[in-house]
This record gives sequence, C-alpha cells and structure tokens, in this order.
Amino acid sequence: MLQKTLLYLFDPWCGLCYAAAPALDALTNDSSIELMLLPSGLFTGRGARPQNREWAEYAWANDQRIEALTGQVFSEAYRQQVLLGPHGSFDSGPMTRALTLARGLDRRLELPLLHHFQRQRYIDGRETSSARVAAAITSGFLERHGYASDPVVFAEQLNADDALALLACERIDETQRMMESEQVRGVLKLYLQTAGQLQPVSSEVLYQGADAVLEAIAVMRQMPA
Repeated sequence: MLQKTLLYLFDPWCGLCYAAAPALDALTNDSSIELMLLPSGLFTGRGARPQNREWAEYAWANDQRIEALTGQVFSEAYRQQVLLGPHGSFDSGPMTRALTLARGLDRRLELPLLHHFQRQRYIDGRETSSARVAAAITSGFLERHGYASDPVVFAEQLNADDALALLACERIDETQRMMESEQVRGVLKLYLQTAGQLQPVSSEVLYQGADAVLEAIAVMRQMPA
C-alpha cells in the first residue's frame, strides 16, 4: 500500500484545530497515512497576549461559531475558568513545549496528547497556559501510557529547560518557513506531501470526518502535477 504523508500545521490553542480532532484521530488509524505535526507558534512569543474581558468575548464568539459549524463543544467551564479566569494568559508555549517533550519519547504520543490538552481546556476548563497545569496534564497522560513521570519535574522543564525550549522553537521556525514558502497565514492547514511537492487539503473536509479527508486526498492524487 502506497504511503501518504500529511503535514498538519496547528497551534494547541487554535479552536478550528480542536474542531478537526475527530477526523485526525480517525486518520491515525489508517496504516497507509503518516501524519506529521508542525506547530506554527501562532499563539507563542509575539503571538501570545494577556487575557482581558474584551479578548475573552471575541474568543468566545469565535468558539461559538466553530461549535455551531462542527459540533465540537466549548463548555461554560472553559468560558468562566479560562477565558474569564483571573490569572490567564493567551500563550500556547507551555503546551507546545509539552508536546515536543512527548514527541521526544514517542512521536505517536504527540497527537493524542494534543487532543487531551484540547479536551482539558475546552471542555474541563483547565488553564493550560500555565506550565504547572500543562505539566500536571502531561504527567498524568504519560503515566497512563507507561512512562514514569513527575509533574514538578515537568513543570520545571516547561519553564526552564533551555534545550527543550530550543527544540520547540526550531520546530516552530521550520513550520513558519514552510508557511512563508507556501504564502499562507494562520492555521489549521493540512498538506499532502507527494514526491517533494505539497498540495493543500481543503480545511473544510476536516470537519466532515476522516472519510471525507481520504476522499479528498484520493482525488488530489489523481490530478496531474
């Protein structure tokens, strides 16, 4: 069976990326697909920002549109405890570093951890911009997958491990170079990579399930280069 490589450009705090989670989960069950995660850094560094009520209302309005479009739930707990929480900041850096850490253990862990983070944030209302919270979530996740873990140690790594921070930045830089080359802004983006060429997959099909994505890819593979 011919292998298909899909490049997934995302940010852990992208609501549309959360909406595409069911399709991506299903795609990983297809042995003919290699899914590569490319963090964009959209809400890290200069893209990070403090949260205030104006921003919270803007984000909630966008989230409600995404929920109406896709059926993915954005809970009241998320609205009250994250968007309107007293100590929040809009910064996906800790999650990006946690995902990079998990990927270093086993790259197959990265996507399930991403989706676990998204559920913890958008459904359970946990403030995942906090390195302490991100570390606790990561620690519990890794323990369930057979890895010994310590949330205190993880929190220190997410805050102060220069090697981990550099590795996460290198991944973001690589993604941003690709985005510049392809002249795209924002996420989510999904590309089919074939013989060194990139073909964008319509983002809308990601909200229609894995079958719709596979059908779109099949059509793309039949198109002349």
